[in-house]
This record gives sequence, C-alpha cells and structure tokens, in this order.
Amino acid sequence: MTSMPASRKAAATTLAPRSCPSRPGFPTSTRILRAIEILGPRLHLRRGRDHSICRRGREGAARGRASSPRGTIPRHGFSAKAAASSERPSLAMGSRPDRARRARVRARLQRRLDVGRRRERHRLRAGARGERALHDLARSACHPAVLPIGPYDLLDRAPALGARAVRLPRREHRPPRAERAAAVAAAHRPRSRHPRFMDRLRAVRRAPGPRGIRGVDHRAAADEGRARWLAVAIVTFALALLSKSVTMTLPLALGIVAWWKRGRLGRREIALVPFLVAAIAFGLLTIHLEYENVGVARLALPLTMAQRILLAGRAAWFYGVKLAFPWRLGFVYPRSSLDPSRPVAWLFPLGALAVPTGLLLLRSRIGRGPAAAALAWAATLAPMLGFFDIFFFRYSWVSDHFQYHASTMPLALAGVGLARAGDRFDRLWKHAHVALPAIVIAALAARSIQRVPIFHDSVALWTDTVRENPDAWIAWNNLGRLALDAGRVDEAEPMLRRAIAIDPRQHEAWNNLGICLMDRRRGAEAVFAFQRALELHPSGIAERENLGRARFLIGDWRGAAGLLRPVVADPRHDPDADVDLVEALVRSGNWTEAEAYGRAARARFPEDTRFHLLLGVVLRKKGALDEARAVLEDAAARSGRRDPVVLDALAMTLASSARFDEAARVEEEALRLNAGPGAEAVLRPHLESFRRGETPR
Repeated sequence: MTSMPASRKAAATTLAPRSCPSRPGFPTSTRILRAIEILGPRLHLRRGRDHSICRRGREGAARGRASSPRGTIPRHGFSAKAAASSERPSLAMGSRPDRARRARVRARLQRRLDVGRRRERHRLRAGARGERALHDLARSACHPAVLPIGPYDLLDRAPALGARAVRLPRREHRPPRAERAAAVAAAHRPRSRHPRFMDRLRAVRRAPGPRGIRGVDHRAAADEGRARWLAVAIVTFALALLSKSVTMTLPLALGIVAWWKRGRLGRREIALVPFLVAAIAFGLLTIHLEYENVGVARLALPLTMAQRILLAGRAAWFYGVKLAFPWRLGFVYPRSSLDPSRPVAWLFPLGALAVPTGLLLLRSRIGRGPAAAALAWAATLAPMLGFFDIFFFRYSWVSDHFQYHASTMPLALAGVGLARAGDRFDRLWKHAHVALPAIVIAALAARSIQRVPIFHDSVALWTDTVRENPDAWIAWNNLGRLALDAGRVDEAEPMLRRAIAIDPRQHEAWNNLGICLMDRRRGAEAVFAFQRALELHPSGIAERENLGRARFLIGDWRGAAGLLRPVVADPRHDPDADVDLVEALVRSGNWTEAEAYGRAARARFPEDTRFHLLLGVVLRKKGALDEARAVLEDAAARSGRRDPVVLDALAMTLASSARFDEAARVEEEALRLNAGPGAEAVLRPHLESFRRGETPR
C-alpha cells in the first residue's frame, strides 16, 4: 500500500472521527472531503483570495497551504482538507475577537447568503437539485465526527461553502461532468437525509388510502388538479378578454415565461392552445368593432408597409425611453415623420430588433431573464405598434396608455437589476440595498405628484397638451368647445380656427366652429362650416342636424326641412331635431306633414311638453280646436301649469273657440309666473285682445 505523505497524514488524522456516537449509513470523512473537493471549484472564489474570517483563520489557512503537498490545492486556491483542518478555530468563532466585530461579521455573512439564495438560485447549472446536494453535504459534514458546528454555519463561514456558495464560476473552471454527477449522487443518498424527514415520509407511506388501498395515486390526483386549474384559468381569461382587449397577448407572455423558467417549450405548454384560440378570435372581433363601430374604417390612414415598419421601430424606442426616463410626458405626443427614403429612419426598427437578438445571444452569460422580459414586452405591445389601425392614430402615433399592461415585464426586470445593484453597492455601504430602491421610489413618487395637477379638469389637461405639443389639433378643438360651453364665444372662435389650420380634415373642428358662428348670429358662415363638416363626415347625424338648424335660422324653411327629415328617421337622433323639423314645416305652411311628424314625436317622447305644444298649434291652425285644446290641457298639466308658452297657446286656442273669458283667465295665470320682460311683452297684448273679445294673430 502506498505510503501517505506526512502532511496528508497529519490532515487526515486531524479530521479522523473521534469518540462520538456513529450513525448508521453516515458517509465516511474521506467521502465527504472528496465531495467537498469536487464541489469546491463551483464556488465563485478568486485565485489566491483569502476567505478567512479572523486572524487565526488566516494563519490556519496559511499553515494548511504550506503543509499541503504539490498538486493537492486546486487552481481556485482551495484545499478541502487544509481548509477543514485549519479553519476550525475560525469556524467556531473563538472568544478572542470582540463581540461587536463578531456580530458584524455574522450579520454580513448571513445577509449575503440570504441574498445569494434568493436572487441567484437559478444560476446553478444543476438547478434546485444541485442546491439540495449542497445542503445535504453541509449537513453530513457537520456531524461531530467531522466539524463541531451547524450546517448553516458551514454554509455561512467555511472558505469552501462561503457567502457566495450559490454562484458559479466561469464555464472553463467547472469540474468534469462525471465528477459533478458523482458528488451530487453521493450527497443525495437517502442515508444522508434528515431523520425527521424520513419519519414523515414513512408515516405518509404507511397511511391507508380510501377503501383499504395503501398509498395515494399522486399522478392521477395531480392530473385532476391540473385539469381543474386549467378550467379555472380559461374562465378567468375569458373574463379578462371581456374586460380589456389588450389581455389577448397573455398567452404569448405565458409561453415566454415558460421558456424563461425551463429553457424550452415542452408538452406542458400545449395547455396554452385554448388561450391562443380565444385570443385570436377575440382579436378579430376587436378589429371588426374598431372598423365598424368605433370609426377606424373612415380614417383612411395612408400608411404603406414600409411606413408601418418604421412606425413600429420608432414606437418601440419611444415606449422604452419613456418608461426608463419618464420626463416630458404628454397626453398627445407629436407625430414623427415616416419617410422610408431616409436611411437614418431605418435605424429605429433595426435597433429594436438588435436589442432582443443580443439578449438572446448573451443568455448563457447573463441568463434568460433579460431576453424573456424584452420579448414579453414586445409581444404585449405589438398590437399598438402600428401594424393594426387604431382610432387614436387620428391624434398621435403613440400614447402612454398603450403600454400600461406591457410595462410590467421591463419593470420586473428593472426591479431585479435594482436589487443586484443594491447588493453590489452593499460592500461600500451596508444600507445601500435599502437606500437605492428608496431613492428610485421617491423620485418616481415626486414625478407622479408633479403630474397630478394636470389631470385636475379638462381645461388643465388640454392646456398642458397645447404647451407640450402646439400642433395637437384635438387640444385646440377641445379647448374651443369648453369655451363654447362656458359661454366665452369670443375666445372659442380663434381656438377652433387654429385647430382647422393644423388639420383641415377633422370634421369635429368644423362642426364646433359652425356652432360658434351660430351663437354669434353669423348664419351664412355657419352654414358653410356645417357643409364642410358634412362633406368630411357624410354619415354624421350631428353635422346634418346643425346644418338644418343653421338653414332654419337664416329663413330657409324648405332647405331645413329637407336636411332634418333623414335625421329624424335615424333612431340615434336628438329630440331637438323633431322640434326643428315640425317648426320648419309649420313655417313653410306644410300642415299635414307637420301634424304627422308632430304626432310621431309626441308618441316617441311623451314626457317632452314641446311636442304637445307643437301638435296643439298645428291642430289649431288646421281648425281642430277641440283636439288642440285637449292636447294643450295635457301639456299644461304635465308642466304643472308653470310654462307660460303652453298657457299662452292654450289661451289662444280658447280664444279661437270664442271663449274669451277663459282665455283671459289663462293668460293672467301665465302673467303671474313672472317669466321676464320678454314674455310679458308678448303676454300682455294678448290679454288685452282677449278682454276686447278679439283673437290676436
């Protein structure tokens, strides 16, 4: 038998089991040391770096290296036997160092170990199995026959299994695959498992199943539970599709997440097929609704395929930059130029493709997480990048609202990067892992608070939009409309004309300008504005109704009636259109058609007293006085006899029937309502005519 060198004999003697109770099946010290030496190169240790904790540990490590023969120290600067023999005083943390320093060392090592376990577990090539092997090995090595410390003390403070035990060295420093497999298999033998775990396992195996069957069919139970959860997921996904159409990109994101976790797509991902089918069906339905109901069909966006590719590249960079640096935000952003003839314009889509491609190529060095986050973000944002027409493209190519759902992926990646940065700066300042996220959160909160006043009301929102983007025609149009609603007609007209100057193809601006001109009693100009709005939006009900009202104001009764007839036939029309049509027919002398439209409007809107009034007037003009009086009595009762116009029409009908005393009493009742000087100027001459026994014209 070959003789062992003196230094190696001394090391083996130091680690030999002394008088202690033995456990059945406990691995020998030689096997433990061999496994530690195999797993040692997996640690992230620099060559020649001293990982001892205190002075005694450094001296022991130096003695161990000096006494070891040539070839027994691996190239990582670690020898399991020398470390185990020389580091025992440092691992036991003797009483010589002061307590404060010992507490600081222990806290620092424990914090680094916790951070490493939580954030870098996925970097183990062997996955969770490799980490379990590491812990089982530490538990075996901490038997009193080897090291008189606990397993977590070994993981925390041993030079071999130190604070960075969960990190891997570079690929070329890893031991051969066969040695790694042998070490993991040796550490995974059942005899090294914890006795309490084995007792629980035996209890579960001894537990009788239903109807005397021993054990449980775990595979059948797992399949049943998986099918149940799949049904629940499909139902909840359908509810998500009904709530927001952008959730149709969820199956793509889930597939990318599965690739991130396992590195491939297997049979388990077949469960995503129902989700993909539902997403495609709902996407087609959304496109149909956008074209037919929302109004995308009339946009007629002149975008070629090359321009759409340029738009997608610019939009991707825009969303990424705004998410990383939320500065100069706006509600409506300026439109970017999409000129395929410019070579510089193609840098945006090429760069947008280069980023995920580079992350995919670097996944072996930085992991699959960044590539998965970029791909999931792009997949979720794809419907908003310009390949499909969206109604908001009337105003801008991009909007912050479009990436609310997609931003969760890069934000999660940013959170991981922030934690890594805090862990790295923690070497310089022990509170860096808390201070760095706090600074970022405080900055984002301050930026959010700064944006709050902009959304106080519509005026503040559109004023800020005009300040950030003076060419936003929708902002000028809405500011003009708000000024019209507030009665500031003089302020509204220049705003609306500015919107038309920016984009003369928008019918809303022409329509609002016509309303402004009607309020200023400029009927001819209002007619031109409404005609232009109707040309741009031929199916618009509001534009046609406003044009008919403008013609009514300038005295074109027949033209107004011709425009209002198709408006009244549309079920979406406003009741004011019926009033204008009946009045235009009355003014033009078309009593028969006025009566027909009046009766139809009264049946459609029975609570509106205006139609009762108009029908009563038409019946009085036609000579049906009894029916006219009944209709007007009904209108007076519905209004609580508080409408002077209805009471005056009833008095006129009574006077037409030669019932002047009743007409005078009704007229006096209308005067007592104190409707104002204008109403009194009409009602008092009528009252005097009734008292004289005459019917006013």
